[in-house]
Amino acid sequence: MYLYQLKKNKDLKYSLTSFESSIPKNFFSNKKIRKFILQFNSPYKTKIKENDSVYTELFLTGENKDYQMKKTENTKGVEKIIILLHGFNSNLTNLRNYYYFINKALSNNYSCLFINLPFHLNRTPPGEKSGERLIHNKDMETLLFFHQSVLDVKKGIDITTEFLKQKYELKKIDFSICGISLGGMVSIITMAWENRIKKGIFLQCGGNWDQIYWNSLVRVIMRGCFIDKEKIKREQANKFYSVIFEFMDKYKKINPEKIDTGLKQYPSLNSYPQKTWFLSDPLIFAHKIKPENIIMINSKFDFLFCRESTNQLWKELSRPVIYWLNNFHTSSVLSNYKVLRLIFNFLDKTNIEKLIFKE
Repeated sequence: MYLYQLKKNKDLKYSLTSFESSIPKNFFSNKKIRKFILQFNSPYKTKIKENDSVYTELFLTGENKDYQMKKTENTKGVEKIIILLHGFNSNLTNLRNYYYFINKALSNNYSCLFINLPFHLNRTPPGEKSGERLIHNKDMETLLFFHQSVLDVKKGIDITTEFLKQKYELKKIDFSICGISLGGMVSIITMAWENRIKKGIFLQCGGNWDQIYWNSLVRVIMRGCFIDKEKIKREQANKFYSVIFEFMDKYKKINPEKIDTGLKQYPSLNSYPQKTWFLSDPLIFAHKIKPENIIMINSKFDFLFCRESTNQLWKELSRPVIYWLNNFHTSSVLSNYKVLRLIFNFLDKTNIEKLIFKE
């Protein structure tokens, strides 16, 4: 199985259902938006029905009657869509900040595709809480979570493109991606393996599982699943993960277009027992992304991604523009005036004077 790669024969079947969510009535300032639920089969099967049905919410600007005009009058006839990925353990009753961000995006002529990550929100298996399964994941299960997440986004691009072509005859669509926390990690790996995503916004995230685990509250949340605390001490863990930079240098020299879970085609990489963790770390693939196409926004008092974790990722991303907030790790950054300003200035530098930021 090749990681992060869709098969050539793509299944573009999807279901279109009525929109139901926890969005308060009259929440959106633009009354002309259209909301759809697009569901499709995940390219990677976990044999859990709820999880293998990808749930996405598509928000489009404009009304049906003026959409044909809109597609020729907006920026060079291009439909601009932001793929929005949520953080770990997000739940259906606490998505207000995400919808606030979507509202502002729509106000600035950006459509949004809000994708539920595996085992979260509407994809939560019966009897579990959103994201709970990741707490107990081991190395291979964690890697397969990221693999499924990336494939779901890739297919989400295919499905959305197909839907817009069929319904509105749109042929040109520019995709950007915005992920926060866990969604930020997924966004980085996705952008590294998907050239249709033009720009990336990475919020409150970092890399290097050693830094993430030992220097944050992840140790408490994940209950020692990244490292068995009863068997491996800090010194041993440091030795276990410290070879990531050695592994990364070898990976960059090879820079393969395809990789499998065991790296069997590359003996120099296959020999590392830590390879499964490394292949689920955005640090490994960050060099594939052009720094001018991304922006990082992080919090100084982040209790999940320490400063060193973020700095290591920033360096591997070739030092893109980064902003530090006097803030904690929270989804409220999505409704922060300054953050919104930074994001939309970055996405549309030619139309800064047209940006809408009404409180």
